Amino acid sequence: MKCVWWAVAVGAVAALAGCGPTYPTGTPLKGTLTYEGNPVAYGLINIAPDTMKGNKGVFGVAEVRDGEYQTSPDYAPTLGPVIVSVQVYDSPPPNNKMIANIMEYPVEIPPGSASWDFKMTAKHVKTIKQ
Repeated sequence: MKCVWWAVAVGAVAALAGCGPTYPTGTPLKGTLTYEGNPVAYGLINIAPDTMKGNKGVFGVAEVRDGEYQTSPDYAPTLGPVIVSVQVYDSPPPNNKMIANIMEYPVEIPPGSASWDFKMTAKHVKTIKQ
């Protein structure tokens, strides 16, 4: 009888191990980033799902070099309505200087897209209230 209960307990734990919420996977994305019409020498892009518009997915992160970026499969965003943050630098590290910090830029990237170009200007820069 002990063996039966032991088998039931092990089976229940194994069945519950796969339970839990499932989240969408990201979609690799590549493209260009310009600031004031010029390719960005170096930058960072963070792409977050816009939860206020119902997008519940994963974040994407990409490094920009010479105006081009590409997310890795491990850091690919969920497409649809997203909020983008961009840090623009004058050169790659270690001796770089931030030119612009663009926060909370809403974008609608259609699902199924493989590329997206970001064309940022000074009007996209938001002042951080202190």
